[in-house]
Amino acid sequence: MRFTVNRGADAPLEVLGLKGPYIIMGAAVAVTLIILAAILFNTPVPFIAVLILLVLLGTVLLGGIIRLNKRLGLYGLMKLFTRLRLPLFIRNRDDITKMIIKL
Repeated sequence: MRFTVNRGADAPLEVLGLKGPYIIMGAAVAVTLIILAAILFNTPVPFIAVLILLVLLGTVLLGGIIRLNKRLGLYGLMKLFTRLRLPLFIRNRDDITKMIIKL
């Protein structure tokens, strides 16, 4: 009798094509839209206007998250944030004569 090895146990979690941090971002957008819907439905704003706003906002936000997922991949967002924190140049405020004497 042959048993197959559990392949893909190390694979990242994927939900609806979103991987890693994008799943959390998508969930945050969904929760935000639910809270916004609850707030707007309790105001005198017309139902159809609220519905159109929520659909457009959800489409734009989730579309942006899906685009980031496809463009950057699983670890790309982390690399992007790291790259943004790096300094553009390093300043050396030592006197040039002191640097030459040290040599």
